[in-house]
Amino acid sequence: MTKDPIGLPEVERVTGKSPAPALVEFVHRLISAEGPIHEEVFFLHTRKVLHLKSFTTPKRKLIRAAVEQLAEDGRVAVDGEFFDLPDRPCRYARRPFPGLTKRTVERVAPAERRTALAGLIHDEPGRPYGEVVADAVRFFGWTAGTPGAKSALAGDLYRLRDQGRITGWPDSLVGAASS
Repeated sequence: MTKDPIGLPEVERVTGKSPAPALVEFVHRLISAEGPIHEEVFFLHTRKVLHLKSFTTPKRKLIRAAVEQLAEDGRVAVDGEFFDLPDRPCRYARRPFPGLTKRTVERVAPAERRTALAGLIHDEPGRPYGEVVADAVRFFGWTAGTPGAKSALAGDLYRLRDQGRITGWPDSLVGAASS
């Protein structure tokens, strides 16, 4: 059995009925490195790392079974369409590199959007709600016309407010620790 570039045994039995331990470990390591990660992005990355041209339904089901096994074991958290390690706080937000594909609004974890918003408020406290949303739209490489961007970010700001993490609603937002 050969090794892949990240040191895991080559996964040859991706069409079996239950995921091989090596596949389960691979899935865990990918989620550990990339989480929170949207399910579709996770499958794209998995396909690339395993050098698969496409995902057949049996392969996709097997990878999904590995995620479910990890979730049952408490090693992975599944939150809607996002995978991450359990109880891992989102400490950073990923900004797209210039010229690379930007993630759609749906593929950015709510925790990551809230981290970006809290960081923007922390960096420049006292700004109104609309300015913070506009900066977050730019941060993620979106435009004012990106479908769902403003409403998702607005919902995230409401959640931060309801959790007591920001105050000064809506005209002068500050982090709760700063107020």
